[in-house]
This record gives sequence, structure tokens and C-alpha cells, in this order.
Amino acid sequence: MADAQLKINLQMQSDQNTLGGAPFGNLIPRRAMSCFGSPASNPEPDQPAFGTPPFGFAVFLVKPVSAAEAITDRGRKIPLFHYEPAALPLRGRQVELHSDADHRELLSWGEQRYLANTNQDVSKLVRLLDPQPLANCHGWVFAGGCYGIEHSHIHDILADNGYSIVPEPRDTDLAVYTKDGEVTHSGIVRIDSSGQLQVEGKLGPFSVFLHPVEAPPFADGCTIYRSPRRGHSLSIRPPA
Repeated sequence: MADAQLKINLQMQSDQNTLGGAPFGNLIPRRAMSCFGSPASNPEPDQPAFGTPPFGFAVFLVKPVSAAEAITDRGRKIPLFHYEPAALPLRGRQVELHSDADHRELLSWGEQRYLANTNQDVSKLVRLLDPQPLANCHGWVFAGGCYGIEHSHIHDILADNGYSIVPEPRDTDLAVYTKDGEVTHSGIVRIDSSGQLQVEGKLGPFSVFLHPVEAPPFADGCTIYRSPRRGHSLSIRPPA
């Protein structure tokens, strides 16, 4: 991974749109490192919280995973990564994250800033899993939520695992979002008993949500794919 030290700044000032393509765009290519549970600041599981902890901005470093790799059905190796979060206060001094509670607060605050900076309509989001940095959206779909996978590998996965575009979505199909032709997000199609279509997707190192199938701010299109294989998960194994 060439950009192993790539950073994502979650600016506290709402006029800085640094995160414009993060969770599905820039956040997605980065990876998560560990699960910290439910943020104490979250009010209801379906309502993203909003607060202002004493962080100037949050940084999520991308660290390649050397102990595991994903394998497509055709044997192609897909590198994996983890996010490593850090926080900086407004005065520029490093904030030490000593406990799980510190990490939960940072992740919750980072998600709040991301949702605000990208003009997400939070009334249309249903949180399924609280912020945890184990995976990005692609890792949620293809790596069991345990690792991150970069955007650039998604077309290879689609080709190797027999995916084809379908006109009518079914429950558990794959939704792939693009921006200017580049993959920015992926998720799993969910259709409820009333026939309502939504997508289950993870926002970078943040929460897993049910969100509308319509393209979010960081994408300009969505394509539905299906494969004859069972499930979307890749094989994960130690490197040969």
C-alpha cells in the first residue's frame, strides 16, 4: 500500500470539507484496528449523536496488515489494512488515547463531524453497529468486517468472483457506488417485508448504517451486482 501514512483530517470547523469523500471515498481506502464498542455519547441506536469533544481534528493512519491477506476465487491476492486513530487538539498537541472510552469518544466525534461536513441527512440513516475501526465499507462486505480493502481492488474482486450487473435488485445483492467512474463505496442490499430497498454499509472507520440506495454525497451512481457464489466474503488466510 503506497499511501500507508495517508491521513484523514476530520476538521472541527464545518467550513473545511476535508472529508468530502472520506468514509466511502478517502476513509474507505483506509483500515481499522480494533473494536471499542458502543460510544457512550450515542443517544439512540438509530440516531447519530452530535457533540464536540476537545479534539481539533482526528487522524486515521492506514497500516497495512502483514499477517493476513484476502484471496479471490481466482487466487488473486488482495492486501488488507487497518486504521490507526489519533487525535490532535486545537492547539496542536497530541492527545493520548489511553482507554477504550477515549477511542469511543474520538470515533463518535469523528463520525459526527463527517456526517456534518458531508451534509448527510441523518434522518435517513439507521445505525446497525456503533463506530468501530476494524474495517471500511469494502471490508465490511468482503472481509467479514475485520479488515479494510482499498477502492482500487473492487473491480478485481467483481471480475474474479463472478459478479454481473442485474437490473432488479434482490436482498443480499451487492451495491457498488462510484464517483467519476471510480469506486467510492460498497454495501449489501437489504429489502424489508414491505419491499423497501436500502443498503447496509459502513462509513470508513465509523458506524454501519442502513442508508437509502440513492447515491450519497460522495458518489454519483450506484450499480447492483450479483454473483452465483454463496455470500460475498473472500478467503482470508496468512500470506504464503
